[in-house]
Amino acid sequence: GSTSPSTSLSLNATQTLFTGLDEVSGIAASSANSDLQRHSSRHDAGRLLLEVSRLFYSVLQLEESLKTKEASRELTERILAQLRNWQAVGRSRNSEVLSTQAQLSRLSAETRETQNQLAQPREELAGLSGLRADQKLSSGESAAAPGLSLADSESAVEGRADVLAAKAS
Repeated sequence: GSTSPSTSLSLNATQTLFTGLDEVSGIAASSANSDLQRHSSRHDAGRLLLEVSRLFYSVLQLEESLKTKEASRELTERILAQLRNWQAVGRSRNSEVLSTQAQLSRLSAETRETQNQLAQPREELAGLSGLRADQKLSSGESAAAPGLSLADSESAVEGRADVLAAKAS
């Protein structure tokens, strides 16, 4: 009988100790999961900002291309009108007029294609940013970003959200 109570007492102490360790482990895992979620959220926010920036500059580039193509088309229309006038008085050949008409048709098709290409990134940008799809955009044309040394870059990597999330994981 005297060994039985000490064994029972030892068993209860061991069981309580394991339960306590499980609870401490659960709390630590919960804290690590919380850190992982926080860093993942920061990383996702950065990716969203990158995608909005990419779409913004894509829209600006396509709009500039569209302006150039429209200006070329208008100039070609004026050239065609002048060639037709010259053709009427015998200063221009029929082949020059036909060649300019073909060029005008190509420019018109390119202009329509660029307009169609512009619609998709505009809609995506509107969806991600909350802007209207027909919102007028302009670039701020700021100065170039300052350069980073290798050491600065390496230290900056350690604070990135995706790196912190991977460490927490």
